[in-house]
Amino acid sequence: MKKFILVFGIVFAIIPLASEALSPGESIVRDPNTDDYIITYANAVGRLKQSRFVPSTKIDPTLSSKFENQRGLIRYRYAIKNGSGSKQPLIGLTFDPVSNLWTRTTLPRTGQEQTQAYIQNATNPTQLMQMVVDNTRIVETPTGWSCDVMPAGEAEWAGYRIACSFDDLDENKRNGLQAGNTISGFGFYSTNLPGVGVGQLRGFGDMGPGFVDEGPDGEISDQLEVIQKNDYVSRNAAVPTIAVPTPFDAAVVLDRVRSHVATWSGKQLLDPAFAAQLDRYMVAAAEAYRLNNTKAGRENVQTMRKLLAKEHHNLDRDAEDDDDSEERKAVTRLSIDRLAARVLDFDLRYVLKRMEREHEESEGKKGRD
Repeated sequence: MKKFILVFGIVFAIIPLASEALSPGESIVRDPNTDDYIITYANAVGRLKQSRFVPSTKIDPTLSSKFENQRGLIRYRYAIKNGSGSKQPLIGLTFDPVSNLWTRTTLPRTGQEQTQAYIQNATNPTQLMQMVVDNTRIVETPTGWSCDVMPAGEAEWAGYRIACSFDDLDENKRNGLQAGNTISGFGFYSTNLPGVGVGQLRGFGDMGPGFVDEGPDGEISDQLEVIQKNDYVSRNAAVPTIAVPTPFDAAVVLDRVRSHVATWSGKQLLDPAFAAQLDRYMVAAAEAYRLNNTKAGRENVQTMRKLLAKEHHNLDRDAEDDDDSEERKAVTRLSIDRLAARVLDFDLRYVLKRMEREHEESEGKKGRD
């Protein structure tokens, strides 16, 4: 099977940087022997200095997603494997953005609200930077790890950012998830259905290079900031994406699923021809439900599920990499990534089950009347 890996990080082969925007002699060059970055910069008096930045991308991780409906709440769970060929321990996992998190505590939706909540909840100045809520009630974490929840956007609401990290790091860089090891226990609940998002994974690199003086300034500093901002390895993950309206409306849910699926071809998750085929049935199903033709709506949804089942067996299984036989993969060019197929099948099953429940409740009400 063709593996689909979505990478949003910087492609570091662009080094050296555009020299016309830099001071004479300045550069950021990738060392081919170590994959580190040699930063040559002019200090305040114009003398060239050098520093080394060790990126956090010397890992080959696998990120597995599980998701299940638990009485209307969707439970999301994750496991990480640090590949045996990784050159660093794995110490960080971030989801950004997550459209919805379920918690009994009201979470801040803007950076300003978050700051105000910090201050209101702090009993002394040393607590100002503590999270507003007890994260253990929002994000499940394995022993030795902790997760922070914060608004993803600076100004406009863009969901939440969940940043998880290994707690006890040492200067010898021996802590964290070692190469070849796996850890599970990350998770949270949401009222939103899954879509395909991104998990950002980081190894134990240098979070910020040390400088013998005040460090670089100007354009080279900006370029270094871009590299640091994108200092992670991306892997696809199932994350809360599709909002379910109240009262429930199958047509609206299908419209939202369709909009999300429309982004998959550009991310190499879905073959364009197969996407067009799914789209026709998605439109027909939504229109049927709008016209209260539940039979036609159900038939179109079931047709989509059959199409997905032809591409991947056992889509109701949790394991993302529990794929079809080697023989089948060798002779078949699959039209959709397995995780994407699992996500779409889950969302379609959710619509069918909700419509069945709505029908049963409606019939029960008629009987009581």
